Amino acid sequence: MPKRLSTLFFILSLVFIFPGCATLKTPTVNHIAKQTFLPPQEILEKIDRNHQSPGALKAIAHIEANTLQGRYPLKAAVMVKRPSSLRLEVLPLIGPPELILSVHENVLKVFLPQKGEFYIGQALGKNLGHFFPFSMEGLLIEDITSLLFGAHPEIKEKSLTLKDSSEDGFYRLDILSEQRKIQSLLIDSENSKLVRVNLFDNNNSLRYSIRFLGHTMIENLAIPEKITFTSGDDANPYIIIRYSDTQIATEADAGSFDLQPPPKVTTIYLD
Repeated sequence: MPKRLSTLFFILSLVFIFPGCATLKTPTVNHIAKQTFLPPQEILEKIDRNHQSPGALKAIAHIEANTLQGRYPLKAAVMVKRPSSLRLEVLPLIGPPELILSVHENVLKVFLPQKGEFYIGQALGKNLGHFFPFSMEGLLIEDITSLLFGAHPEIKEKSLTLKDSSEDGFYRLDILSEQRKIQSLLIDSENSKLVRVNLFDNNNSLRYSIRFLGHTMIENLAIPEKITFTSGDDANPYIIIRYSDTQIATEADAGSFDLQPPPKVTTIYLD
């Protein structure tokens, strides 16, 4: 098993990004709360349409991870394509990448050039945990890629209740299934941009709160310039991601997200 790489912590919180294309299907809603300027179901559908893209999101990610061991600033080249494709390269000040990571069809591949080691396993939290000193328990790869793209994770439940209200001057949309809260979305009602996603565990306790700040329009997509992750009720983000050189790449294919082991490199299987 590989040792945790303290300098790579940034990856998962990022685990960024090359957002991609995926047509998000809004589940059937069996109840809609009181009327607003638009019905909650229409708001949810509009938010989902605003984050559909046929390409991948490419960017330089400036990442800051705050852990009990200290603050770790990192820079990485990332490419993300929804629903679940990812490629990330950690960029040192000088020299080749310290780590290259890819996820394609739920297979995680990691190459550590300095050690000459290549890892393969399922893209599960327990395997990602070998490389990151922080927990993303409860999030799937497709959840992470959605968040890195500035969108909320896809909702898989078929029967939902939507409730709308206001919070801090924003439109709030609570998404519940059988009275269990799944997500809360905060939306800027003036421009319909998603500014915060709260995710809950099975006990209705807040698990993660993700904020999207300073949106930039790129090919009709609102891409956040900054993303912060907080855990539970903690007010201080443990991961901060700032994007630069952001673009939408239409040429990214499956091969871009399927890392192949270099010749004469030791392959280690995680499963």
